[in-house]
Amino acid sequence: MDFNEIYRLYAIKIKRYFIYLTHNNDLAEELLQETFYRAYKSIDHYNGSCKMITWLYGIAKNCWLEHLRRSKKNQEISLESMIPEIPTQKTPEDQIIADESVKRIFEHTGAIPEPYGEILRLRLFEGMSYSEISEIYGKTENWVRVTFFRAKIKLAEELKKHEDTL
Repeated sequence: MDFNEIYRLYAIKIKRYFIYLTHNNDLAEELLQETFYRAYKSIDHYNGSCKMITWLYGIAKNCWLEHLRRSKKNQEISLESMIPEIPTQKTPEDQIIADESVKRIFEHTGAIPEPYGEILRLRLFEGMSYSEISEIYGKTENWVRVTFFRAKIKLAEELKKHEDTL
């Protein structure tokens, strides 16, 4: 597979990952380009021991961590542009309820400390497996399962705190 095909297949997922982390579309695009630049430079080192997307998420995570070391700025982006598409519901009312639920969950994942929030986003919004997440973090699959379980508890607590604001 040529590199253009790799970019075409995986760029949108990596960009969504950065949007979740940065809350800034322009910064997400910049980090996406840096990720693929590094991937292009080191494609010869990819040995196929993990999925290509997992390898790319690892590079993306390193780009993000380097960015954090360089800058501590928190930027905002409109929530609507970050919400992943959800399947069409039976009625418009069902769709509105589902959209609001996804927005509410997504909003509150940002209030959960890391790595819990990031693991929730990777698992719920990106649909990554425990195995893929464990490869990104360099931890065991069991660590990811336990952390995901704890993250769901933290999310439930966060949602409960803000129930009366709906």
